[in-house]
Amino acid sequence: MAVVVLLVLCGGAGGAGREEAEAERLVVTWAAGTFRLRTATGVAKRLPRAAALPAAAEGGPERAAEAVAGFWYELRSCAGAVLYRRAMRDPRVAVVEWVETGPEGTPRIARAEAPRREAVFALTVPRHPEGCEVVLRGPAERAGRARGGVRELARLRLRAVAGGGAP
Repeated sequence: MAVVVLLVLCGGAGGAGREEAEAERLVVTWAAGTFRLRTATGVAKRLPRAAALPAAAEGGPERAAEAVAGFWYELRSCAGAVLYRRAMRDPRVAVVEWVETGPEGTPRIARAEAPRREAVFALTVPRHPEGCEVVLRGPAERAGRARGGVRELARLRLRAVAGGGAP
């Protein structure tokens, strides 16, 4: 089985041709193995373009779980259509980087990762009239260590926070 890493497809640094748009900043918590949506706040923000799954992952979530590695979130309609997708670091993992002296006396960046017990993080999605929920996808977790395969980790309903009622 081949594994492909999900890449974020972003425009140039200047963002030519893109304007600020209405977006939602979602504050999410993760504790005791559960993701929860705390708040949703409207913001004017220039968002990166949505990420696309590699061709090897097309064919539905089950196929994507076999062909793609990483952590990402998707804004979905109530009918389940993906409206926006963006890759991110796994918020369940703390990453620390520092500069140290390498074997030849040159500086190099060292990195260490460790599982977190809890986290608070923000996601930004476009404000879309059909946006209903955000789905988090990433590696399954067992005893604080990631194990093979990507799966759906959580569904965060947007309408309950925004006060729009049930879909």
